[in-house]
Amino acid sequence: MRNLLKASFAVLFFCISVPSFSNDSKLCQYLNDIDPATSNKLYTLVYPANGIRPMASMFNPASVCRNMISYSNNLKKDIDSGCQYLSKDRCEGVKFDYKKTSGIVDSFLYEASLVKIKQDDISQQNQRATEIAKEENRVSIQRQKLIAELKQVEDEKKYQIEVNNQLMKNCESNFNLLKKYDVTVLGMYKNKVSDLEDAINHKKYKYALTLKNELISDGQIKSKLKVYGNEIKKCYKLDSYIDFEAEISNDLQVYMNKEASSTTTLDKHISRELLPNRINSLSENNLRELTYFSLLSVGVKNDINAIRVLSQPEVFKMVQVGLLKNDLLCAKLESVVEIDMKSQYEATCVTFRGGSKKSSYIIDSLNGVAFEF
Repeated sequence: MRNLLKASFAVLFFCISVPSFSNDSKLCQYLNDIDPATSNKLYTLVYPANGIRPMASMFNPASVCRNMISYSNNLKKDIDSGCQYLSKDRCEGVKFDYKKTSGIVDSFLYEASLVKIKQDDISQQNQRATEIAKEENRVSIQRQKLIAELKQVEDEKKYQIEVNNQLMKNCESNFNLLKKYDVTVLGMYKNKVSDLEDAINHKKYKYALTLKNELISDGQIKSKLKVYGNEIKKCYKLDSYIDFEAEISNDLQVYMNKEASSTTTLDKHISRELLPNRINSLSENNLRELTYFSLLSVGVKNDINAIRVLSQPEVFKMVQVGLLKNDLLCAKLESVVEIDMKSQYEATCVTFRGGSKKSSYIIDSLNGVAFEF
C-alpha cells in the first residue's frame, strides 16, 4: 500500500512538474546529467551494501532507469497474465519484485523530475541573464548614442558661438574703420555746409545753389555713405541699408526753403528741430533710418545733441513699440557723452521719458539692442 501511494505520488509529481514528457523512459535521459550526490543516492538504492555491487564509476543512472522500467513492465505483464497460473510462492515473489522494482523506478523518476526542474531553472536563469545582458547592452548603446548626439550639439553650439564672435569682431573692426570714414565724410560735408551757409547769409544764392548741387552730387560723399550703409546691413542684419544720399538731399532742400531765417548750422538744425518734427510722420521702418542719419549728420562722436534727439518724447513713443530694443543700432555712450555730461547720463545709460513712464536702457552698439533695467 505504501509503495502504491509512493508510486501514485511520484506519477502525480511527475505530471505536475514535468508535463512535457510523454512517457517515463524519456525522462530517464535527464539522468545522464544528474549531479554526483543524487547519483550516489540512487547507486545505494539499487545496489544495497550487502549485495553484489558494480564499480560506482560504471553506474549509469539513465541506463539503470531504463532497465528498471523494462523489468517492471515485464513483471506487470506476468502479474496481469494471472498469478493463479503460478505457484503461490512464485506469485508472491513476482508481486514482491514488482513492488520493489516499481518503488525504485518511482525514486528514479522522482529524482529525474528534480533534475529536469533544476535544469529548467538554470535554463530560465540563463535566458533571463541573456535578456538582461542584451537590454543593458541596448541601453548602453543608446546612452553612448545620446552622449555622441549631445556632444555634437555642444560642438555645433561652440562652433556657432565662435563664428558669431568672429563675426562680431569683424563687424567691430569694420565699425571702427567706418568711424574714420564718418569723420572724413562729415568733415567734407560740414565744410561745404558752412560755405553754403555763408553764401546764403551773404545772399549769394547762385553760389549757394552751386554748393547745394555739389553736396548732393559729390561722388566721394555718396560712395562713403553707401559703404557705411552696406556695412551696417551686413553686420546688423537690417532689412535694407540706409539711403543717406536721399536723406541729405531731402534735408538740404528743407534747409534751402528756410534759408532766409536760418541761423543755426545744418547739423544742429536737423538734430534739434527737423528730426523731432518729422517723427510723427515717419513709419516704423523709416524711423531707424532717419535716426541713423541724424546720428551721422550731427557728428555723433562729439555732439550731445544726438542723445537729446533720442530722448525726445516722440522718439520714445517709437521705442515703446520695440524698435530700439530689437534692431535699432545705437552708439556707445562712452564715445558720445562728453565728460562733463557723464554724471547726468550715467556714462553708459540713457533715460527715455514718455509721459509719466520712465525707463532706463543700456545701449549695445555691436548687437544693435538696448536692455531695459
